[in-house]
Amino acid sequence: MIAEITPQIHSTVSLDSPDGSGTIDVDKQLGHVVERIWGLGHTTMMSCQDIGHYIEQATPPAFVIPGDVEYHRGLAWIKMPLLSARDLLDDLKRTPFRDRLVCPWRRGSWRMLARIGLSNDGGFDVSAAHLYFPANQIPELQTVLSDLKEENDR
Repeated sequence: MIAEITPQIHSTVSLDSPDGSGTIDVDKQLGHVVERIWGLGHTTMMSCQDIGHYIEQATPPAFVIPGDVEYHRGLAWIKMPLLSARDLLDDLKRTPFRDRLVCPWRRGSWRMLARIGLSNDGGFDVSAAHLYFPANQIPELQTVLSDLKEENDR
């Protein structure tokens, strides 16, 4: 059985898609971050301003792994194509976020998960990265991404 996709649980903002094909609803707290990621030329696939809260509210209990809600509570999540995520992290390593990216398992550090799947031809597919970071870093990340964009535009 496959669980149905659940509706948004956080307030959203509508952003113009980078390719101009329409609008995309993004959790309100991540709206400016996602726009700035796009402005740097990176691609996003999905996001959530508090993935633990989402798991708790929107996932059928039978699908919740014990401890999953507690582990993810307070973490923002952005899913990106793997290469785009790597390029974003390369951009961020030149910023105050560097230590949060390279010092795993410390308070405030980021996590990246790349799930392994099977491709249509039977090979392995590791095409998407899941970035997890403390949601309380969203305002600072927004500022840092704006600074990177200004620096790149010079």
